[in-house]
This record gives sequence, C-alpha cells and structure tokens, in this order.
Amino acid sequence: MLSADNRFWPADDELRDKIRKAPFYQFGRPQQRKMVLQRLEESYEHPEPVDFAAAQLTIEHVMPQSPGDEWLRMLGEEVADGERAEDLHSGLQHTLAHCAPNSSPASTNWRG
Repeated sequence: MLSADNRFWPADDELRDKIRKAPFYQFGRPQQRKMVLQRLEESYEHPEPVDFAAAQLTIEHVMPQSPGDEWLRMLGEEVADGERAEDLHSGLQHTLAHCAPNSSPASTNWRG
C-alpha cells in the first residue's frame, strides 16, 4: 500500500502536519485514501457501522469550492485577528465531515 519513498510509518506530529497541509484526496492512491478513511470511520465506533464491502461511498464537498461574496461575508464574521475570510475558507473546504446517511448538504448558505 505504501509507495517506495514512503515505506515507513510517520511520527504522529508529522502525520498531523501533513493532514493539515496536503489536500488528502489529491495525493496518494485511491486504495490508500480508502484505507485511511475507513480506519477513521471505524475509530468512531458508531452504533451502526458502515458495511464497507457493500457501501457505495463518495467524497463530497459540503462547502462551496468557489466562495461567493455572501459566503465570504459570513466567514468574515468568524475570522481570527489577522486572518482573512479567504484563508479560513481555504483551510476548511477540505476538512473531513461526516454526513449521516440520507442527509443532503445543500449548496446554500448555512450555519453549523
């Protein structure tokens, strides 16, 4: 599963740093992504576990990929001192989120 240059287990700090900085779904092979996401899901020990053999799973964006003015205005209300709304959006748009079965995040403004 590991590529030739990465045949080692990274230290926790190195893994956390990579998770924060590298768009996970763009790098690595599909089987690597599936293994990591499956293990994350299993670690939550949900009372209704996913049947990974039968499930048709996809990765979806729940935030706009190209934020509009209204979205950036809303994010601007949440930024820390010295942070821009665009930076907050960039950091959050590739964050993993668990959506319950049969839920359908809409492409509209929402507050979580």
